[in-house]
Amino acid sequence: NLSSNIIDGEIPNDFSQLHSLEVLDLSNNRLRGGIPRGLGSLPNLQVFIISGNSIGGFFPNNLCNAPRLRTIISNNNQLIGNIYLSIMLLQWFF
Repeated sequence: NLSSNIIDGEIPNDFSQLHSLEVLDLSNNRLRGGIPRGLGSLPNLQVFIISGNSIGGFFPNNLCNAPRLRTIISNNNQLIGNIYLSIMLLQWFF
């Protein structure tokens, strides 16, 4: 849990190398930039939380390639574009 740690900068693409990662909670920091496309390759990711940051750009449709992903919480950011149907099929999407 890396929430509320005043982390400043972009989400490192290095997270995509953490193949055992199940929950990635980066909420309530000072993150900006985009969501790394590599997160879609995480085989065990179940929960992805980025709410309360300044993350912008398009929501990467390949994020749903993570086979166990069930929950995405991304409110209070500056994401733009369409939400893909595959994302809408998740158990929880905010």
